[in-house]
Amino acid sequence: MSPGAIHKPAIPPEELPAGKEITLIPETFRTPVYPVFLALVFGLGGTASTAVVIQSLLSLMTIWLIILLMARMFRPEAAWLAGLLAAVEPLGLIYTHELMTESLFILFILGGFYIFVILLTAGQQKSIGLSWVVLGGLLMGLATLTRPVGLYFPLLLVILGIAGVLVARRQARQARAAINHPDKPPPLMGKVAPSSKYLAVFLVTAVLPPSIWAVRNHYYFNRFLVSSCADHNLLTTITSQMVAKLRNPEGNISTWQIYEELEKELTDKMVAEGQVDPSEPEKAAYFRAWCLEVIKAHPGLFLKYYFKGMVVQFIPDVPGACELLSVTLEGKGALGAVFRQGLRPALMRYFGERWPWWVAGALPLILYDLALYAGAVWGVARLWRSRNFFLLLLILSVIGYWMALAAIGGAPRYRLPLMPLVIILAAWGWFNLSQPTSGRR
Repeated sequence: MSPGAIHKPAIPPEELPAGKEITLIPETFRTPVYPVFLALVFGLGGTASTAVVIQSLLSLMTIWLIILLMARMFRPEAAWLAGLLAAVEPLGLIYTHELMTESLFILFILGGFYIFVILLTAGQQKSIGLSWVVLGGLLMGLATLTRPVGLYFPLLLVILGIAGVLVARRQARQARAAINHPDKPPPLMGKVAPSSKYLAVFLVTAVLPPSIWAVRNHYYFNRFLVSSCADHNLLTTITSQMVAKLRNPEGNISTWQIYEELEKELTDKMVAEGQVDPSEPEKAAYFRAWCLEVIKAHPGLFLKYYFKGMVVQFIPDVPGACELLSVTLEGKGALGAVFRQGLRPALMRYFGERWPWWVAGALPLILYDLALYAGAVWGVARLWRSRNFFLLLLILSVIGYWMALAAIGGAPRYRLPLMPLVIILAAWGWFNLSQPTSGRR
């Protein structure tokens, strides 16, 4: 089967444009879970709208998992606020109604992460059993086969779990030393005692599904890899932005136009070097090597666009927001039009006389994001003051993982995997602000 047989936007076979056909040629670009999901929907007589309805139902499960995580990592009485913030989060609502991988991916990631958090909680290993650990690992593996960006995430969690083992031993020594003066029980997940055996099982089962898919790719293409998507994206995103800047400093050419030119140039170069009709993995490997050479030759420019990508991903994902508020995706990489031209002139130029309609639609989304980020910062401050450093390390490490990868793409969509923990931090921050000063911990 071809996981990329129906490319975005994915549509049922009967809705394909005239002259287009579904190919069944094996490829390595798409991982299989989301195409299989669409194939099941369409095969059972459903349509694109059916898939969107199913994704909407799955998003309810995602909100439920955020509530469970909030209750376990912080306090049950604050869980309703996390659920409310998750339910009205604009970016999640937008992509739940698109035929894209996000709904399945985030559900699998959160399900696996929730089970991992249970592993870290003192005294909970016996209550969940080995089967739950296997389920958590398999959910992580399915997440990787939905979007390969999750490939190294289980390894990060296991490293954090090992840190949890060290924290647990330190806590045990402190408890023995202060047996006559027990500390007040921590209100947060301050005590951890992960099982080394369970951590090993979690990692093995998380690696198993993508390993099986990599064996499949080796069978067809003689290359052991999960997906060539990352190599492709490296060319289409940050490298194309760099080359657009180098070739046209005035910024009169788009990143996408540069990408199309680069793809043709590199394909012609491969043919000139004797690689006629290269396979998809061969092209991806060639493109990656070329991109890395460009990055090595211009490290300062790479860092410039990389850190700008970190900023862009937190811009509200509404039409015009990136152009107005963030750095552009063109070669010039300048600040958004609002900062270059002023608010009213920029709105007039981009939207014309109808700019008040854009403001009316975008303002609630922008205010939500500002309130969310402010609450998350306060949540981090409250964690620091409570001296719950391991929980802070866990949350910030996970957010940092997704931020580091999303910066390459430099688009708001790529921040979706980190939003559940940002929401949880924001809920904790706003919950603390709503409590009397004497009740804050």
